[in-house]
Amino acid sequence: MWAEPLRGRAKGVAAIFDNDRALARDRALNDARNKLVEKVLGTTITGSSVAENYELVKNIIEAKSYGLVKNETTVDEKSDSDMYTVEIEGTVEPAVVEDAIEDALNRYGRPKFMMLINE
Repeated sequence: MWAEPLRGRAKGVAAIFDNDRALARDRALNDARNKLVEKVLGTTITGSSVAENYELVKNIIEAKSYGLVKNETTVDEKSDSDMYTVEIEGTVEPAVVEDAIEDALNRYGRPKFMMLINE
């Protein structure tokens, strides 16, 4: 899809609960990574609606981004009494998730089910 990896910067924030700055830092880093993937690769949006008797019963809109942040460096990091903010710079590689799934399927055949866990 892309000939070379794409670089960018993003800022993530998280609330500090029970004075646990380490957990807030981890959540802010994850937020920054998610924002960086969205910023560099964009977002895929899908939607569906269910209507019964010409009335809308259910309306679902999903936004997804797929990618992996590599060679990440922390540009700025700060906190106050209730918020932790981290700014990162990194390389975003697209289709890494799809490549990993395809590799697993090639190694193990077609499983009856597969679980993907977001860490």
